[in-house]
Amino acid sequence: MLKWVIGNWKMNGSLKEAHDFAEGAVKKLPHVSSHVMLGIAPPFLYLSGMLGILRDTAMMVGAQTCSDRGQYGPYTGDVSASMIKDVGANFVIIGHSERRSHGETSTSIASQIACALEAGLSVVLCVGETMEERDSGLAKAVVLKQLESSLPKHAPAKTEQFFAIAYEPVWAIGTGRLPMPEELSEMTHFCRQIMKDRWQIDIPVLYGGSVKPSNVHDVLIASKASGVLVGGASLSPEDFFQLVANLP
Repeated sequence: MLKWVIGNWKMNGSLKEAHDFAEGAVKKLPHVSSHVMLGIAPPFLYLSGMLGILRDTAMMVGAQTCSDRGQYGPYTGDVSASMIKDVGANFVIIGHSERRSHGETSTSIASQIACALEAGLSVVLCVGETMEERDSGLAKAVVLKQLESSLPKHAPAKTEQFFAIAYEPVWAIGTGRLPMPEELSEMTHFCRQIMKDRWQIDIPVLYGGSVKPSNVHDVLIASKASGVLVGGASLSPEDFFQLVANLP
């Protein structure tokens, strides 16, 4: 069974750090099991440089978002899925809670997914509830609405495209807090079942939120997730590949 580790740099890093990460990854990748799928999503500015080093390796390179306005047009500052694909990237992260909190809606997220799939990119769709929503017993309802409002009717038709769900409770991102084991397994199973009911296939369901080398083993055992979406622990090759080494 494949295990997934995808790193999200967010608005961090520098040109030198991106180069050093990619060079470090080249040295460490030969020691990683073929049953582990690895990806890294740096800021847009560093995509080409990292791809130049990692292009012929087993490590995927992706973007942290894409435009919801089609592939080309008069949209200053936007970066389209076609442009991301054109530089050689493999995937795009869509719907991260930090972007939802800055104005991304279910409608725009659905458009982003459509644009990404049309361009031939794979997708990691992020979903998750706030602490207030969980305390109110609305965690499943929130995640269900996020999925139903943004998913296409059919799974990607191209075999080289994957579609993954990343369950990231908003209250766990960057806080050091983790859900209880039963909460983790319950939500992972819930997301997996929704996708199976919709597309009649099993897709990877990842967990994200304060994952680091010291807790990734227990997190994956408790959640029964297919892997993890990692933030701060993905910024250095040492931390990232230590996390990989600690997978169950």
